[in-house]
Amino acid sequence: SNGSLVYNQLPLVEFDGKKFVQQGAIIRYIARKYNVYGTNDDERYIIDVVYEGTKDAREPLTNYYKIRDIDKITFRDKRYFGAWEKLLNQ
Repeated sequence: SNGSLVYNQLPLVEFDGKKFVQQGAIIRYIARKYNVYGTNDDERYIIDVVYEGTKDAREPLTNYYKIRDIDKITFRDKRYFGAWEKLLNQ
């Protein structure tokens, strides 16, 4: 390790000559840099709730390589997609 990976794990993104780690930190950095992270705390809260929900929703898919039985994997789209639509339409 050359010290680029703070926790010795990916992802690592090089952006503007800097190295960034931790998926959420990377996403929020880019969103703030390009002014797409909401205009106030309430909007940023909704963005964070949707982002965290996507992590929860995709978790069964990220563990597929461990399970290897597609019938045991369920993507909880009904629970999440409806909630995201409601949040984003506020």
